[in-house]
Amino acid sequence: MVSILNDGSKSVKMSTAKLLALSTVLAIIITVPAIVLTLLLHYIVKANIVATMIIGMLVFLATMGFGFKISKRLMSHNKNAIDM
Repeated sequence: MVSILNDGSKSVKMSTAKLLALSTVLAIIITVPAIVLTLLLHYIVKANIVATMIIGMLVFLATMGFGFKISKRLMSHNKNAIDM
């Protein structure tokens, strides 16, 4: 069990497997849009590789900016879930 502090600074107990699963979901949500956009721009649109990489990095940074909100939402939906 891992103790995690939530907004009310109360410690929430969470199993290690559940923590790893939520972290993996968050990592997929953050990285997949940038990878898909980069591949689409390079192979479908045939854009310049430098422009493609810059746009991919910007999308990655934008999704990382939303990562905190996404992680809060994942944790709030997880409060009433059954342990893995």
